[in-house]
Amino acid sequence: MMINLDFVNRDIAIGAPSTQWWTHLSAAIVFGLGFATILTLVVTPAALMLIANLSEARQRRREARAAKKEAKLQAKATAASLEAKPAE
Repeated sequence: MMINLDFVNRDIAIGAPSTQWWTHLSAAIVFGLGFATILTLVVTPAALMLIANLSEARQRRREARAAKKEAKLQAKATAASLEAKPAE
């Protein structure tokens, strides 16, 4: 509001030089708190969930590769057992 209250001299000034300094300081504090709030409530949880989702996806991919490798080994074992049986 740019109103300066001087309690010692009992003076009210509008647009005094000291009010300009306080106006800029208050704007910086308000926008800093807003930015910190967004970082705290939005960016940090999103980053944590991204890390968790990536680790889950990596684990699923590893399990799929292991299952595929196991299926190949089973197929080879089955083929080898069929070849080992005598033909009747």
